[in-house]
Amino acid sequence: MSKDERVEANKVKEKKLEANLPGRYHDHTFHLYEGERLDDMVESIIEHGVLTPVIVHKVKGRYEMLSGHNRANAAKIAGMSEVPAIVKYGLTEQEAYVYVIER
Repeated sequence: MSKDERVEANKVKEKKLEANLPGRYHDHTFHLYEGERLDDMVESIIEHGVLTPVIVHKVKGRYEMLSGHNRANAAKIAGMSEVPAIVKYGLTEQEAYVYVIER
């Protein structure tokens, strides 16, 4: 990890909801909210915004979603083009996977 990446680690930044965000971490299967649960989250985001940042991992110049898939999906439905995100740098495969399974 470079000095600049260490300085930037764990800061909350606004990240665009691009085609690769949210991305699936190594095709990990998870289920996005549907129905009333999704509707409630969308309404909350419209009213309050995204209160908890998503967590992404920067790999080869792209961002891979580790945690916050439902928040990102609901934000997109709510018409947001960006969400608050914490960018993790230099994680091992095992460290990244912990964020995926401990969401």
